[in-house]
Amino acid sequence: MGDDAPTGDRLRMAVYRKMRWAFYGMAVFYAILSAGVATFLIAKGDATVVGVIAQGVVFAGAFGYAARAKHVVVGVEGVLSERVPFGERYVTYEEFDEVTLVNRIVELRRRGATVLKIDHAEDPSSLAARVQEGRERYLAREAAERPPELGRAGRPLGDWHRELRLQTEGGEYRGKPLSSQALVRLAEDPGADLEERVVAAAVAASAGGEGVRRRVRVLAEETANPELARAFERAAEGEVAEAPLRRARQVGRD
Repeated sequence: MGDDAPTGDRLRMAVYRKMRWAFYGMAVFYAILSAGVATFLIAKGDATVVGVIAQGVVFAGAFGYAARAKHVVVGVEGVLSERVPFGERYVTYEEFDEVTLVNRIVELRRRGATVLKIDHAEDPSSLAARVQEGRERYLAREAAERPPELGRAGRPLGDWHRELRLQTEGGEYRGKPLSSQALVRLAEDPGADLEERVVAAAVAASAGGEGVRRRVRVLAEETANPELARAFERAAEGEVAEAPLRRARQVGRD
């Protein structure tokens, strides 16, 4: 596996390693070719030299970008795959029901239709096995109990967060106190609502000790959703914001 080391329940696997050297070669080829043609045109005083240089920069840059190491991240709630040459695709375990491996291509399918295709993986069988294992663990998990007081009920995020903090143990609130342990258990449930997970994590981190904050930081390491990871990192400091939550819902969906 090399540098493909698991972090918590997450596994980041580099793919396209062999393919990227071809892209590097094409980038260098276009750079050298453009430089040579530009030199020739400059010697002749040809005005098209600017266009040739611009074209060379565009092609070399495009192939250089494509040569970056691509990754697949297998997390506790789903899979993130970077695609050649641009973008990324994120799917949760709820979105597929089958993992297949045919001709070194890993496909995640739902009712026979392909949801995500990952090709050129250096070790596709290991990737397929890890995705299947992640999905089985997700389905076998014991869902955390959701405190009924946790619902947002249309409140602005700031008000929701502030009122939940008042309801935690030791808070000055007329309602039933919320346990920081119950909140962090909900945050740790990968099948729970994304917003409620992050807000519960932030409230628990504010009310609990270093042990609770450490558990919240682990959540950032375990998710395959990079925006959700950033939201959990902020939550570990007791902070929440609307924009990161919105981006976490949209990651890899374009």
